[in-house]
Amino acid sequence: MAEKKKHTIVSADTGAQVKPSAAAHKPTVQQAAPVGNASGLRIGAIVLWVVALIFEVLALLVVLGKVNLKFMPTLWQLILFLVLDLICVIIGAQLWKKANHIKPASEKNALKFWLWNNMGVIACVICFLPIIILMLTNKDLTRRQRPSPP
Repeated sequence: MAEKKKHTIVSADTGAQVKPSAAAHKPTVQQAAPVGNASGLRIGAIVLWVVALIFEVLALLVVLGKVNLKFMPTLWQLILFLVLDLICVIIGAQLWKKANHIKPASEKNALKFWLWNNMGVIACVICFLPIIILMLTNKDLTRRQRPSPP
């Protein structure tokens, strides 16, 4: 077997042999600074949540029989509006989360801090609770159409 040759480190200024330190070989890792405009992301999230509420209202109107697209069965209309609702809510929550990474809420006001950090969950509840309540309380739905209560 060949022996490993030890490398020596020599100072460029003096030519003297220098002992390597353990810290010299460790790479330093720095956190990337959050970049962007938090208010623009928050406005985008709010707009998407409003659009999600519109899709929720459309889904409610489909269930109540007030809206009916002639080219699509009623169940597919309901699924379409709920999927679009879900997509808008998730994208809005992700935008809000990114805005919180850029400019987090101050911990001085506990209520604002809690609301700011949980706004994505709150928007999800607001956007989906009405359809769940309506489907559980609507007597006109058949057993097959109604979700089972928890």
